[in-house]
Amino acid sequence: MDLQETVRELVALDCAHGAAGIADLALRRFAEARRTVTRESRAATAELGELCGWLLFDSERHREARRANRAALSLADLPMRWFILSNQAQASVHIGLDREGLRIADDMLCTDLPPRVAALFRVRRARALAALGASGEAEREFGRARAAFLDGIGSRDPSWTWWINERELSWHEGMMRAEWGRGIEELAESYESCGTDPRSRFVYGAHLAEALARARSSEAERIAGEVIPFAGVIGSVRAERALRRPGWWK
Repeated sequence: MDLQETVRELVALDCAHGAAGIADLALRRFAEARRTVTRESRAATAELGELCGWLLFDSERHREARRANRAALSLADLPMRWFILSNQAQASVHIGLDREGLRIADDMLCTDLPPRVAALFRVRRARALAALGASGEAEREFGRARAAFLDGIGSRDPSWTWWINERELSWHEGMMRAEWGRGIEELAESYESCGTDPRSRFVYGAHLAEALARARSSEAERIAGEVIPFAGVIGSVRAERALRRPGWWK
């Protein structure tokens, strides 16, 4: 199996079953690819490394994720560097390294980014600012992210930007506003737009249930009841921990 097929297979498995069960497989494949990397396989190896970093992030294996991101960056061309650094900015904020996430976003926004990539880094910057308590600036930055998103996909935007859509944007807006006890409307909108996709329903639903619990909403228990059956079936440790915090799932 070539590297691009490996990436496609791992992405399909992640979408169907979550990251936790396949992160180690991805790491092994990445290690093998790095040992035999050639000029021709360099880009595909970097893409596999990006995917490793994401799977490890969703598995809450953050030291390993950072190592995978660093290794992938050493091989990546510019569009893949954007992808890897956007993932690292999100991961940094997720684990409380808010200023690191802000620095990554600021550094990238000082460069010439295509519109959809710029929108993504503005989202990352807004999330970092919200975590740092700068709610007003976070809201303004998210407004700039939406404006960049509405500019559409530019000719320089890489193919991986396909997943930066309205649902993803709303989810991050909700997660940003959850820092100051709001965001339920946006999180609910993202959750309801997932349809029957089990992975998205689990990840988005778990964070919605957590936000509802913090707001002491009567809806919290209902949403938790909808997503708990996915726990242990969809391997997102990140979502599992969101459910554990209010005490719904052990």
